[in-house]
Amino acid sequence: MPTSRRIAVIFGTRPEAIKLAPVGIGGPDGGERSRAGTAEAASGVAQGPSGEGARIHRLLPRVVATVIPRPRGLYNDLALPIKLFEYLAYGRPMLVTDCIEQARVVRDADCGLVVGDSVEELAAGITRVVTTSAGELDRWSGNASAAAVRASWAARAERIVEILG
Repeated sequence: MPTSRRIAVIFGTRPEAIKLAPVGIGGPDGGERSRAGTAEAASGVAQGPSGEGARIHRLLPRVVATVIPRPRGLYNDLALPIKLFEYLAYGRPMLVTDCIEQARVVRDADCGLVVGDSVEELAAGITRVVTTSAGELDRWSGNASAAAVRASWAARAERIVEILG
């Protein structure tokens, strides 16, 4: 799985039961490409306004954590993927690579792990997530949900109104 081209969720509760299911796949130019023939198309997880949210919410009871494996680089260090905020809103622990800004969001929220972008570091992060205690996973989940509320458009609008009086 090329780390620069997949975003995945982790299913299962034991290391031997891990299943990764892609929920977004970027094309060579970094944009989204067709999902025809992909694992998510076969599993019924598709992106777009035709019901992605509902499908993902049906998967959430089996999701241990969300993963955003982006390679370090000038663009990825500055850019925040939209999926980051969507995943926070799903209230699941996060595992992200150490791109500066996405790592900052996860560390500031204390909602999961930040690892290097090598295959070995990602594998170690996945292992750590699935062997983490239920209490720690619950804490990370709660922190993710709280961070999503703080980053919501409603919260930002309230802050602007507050500042401008």
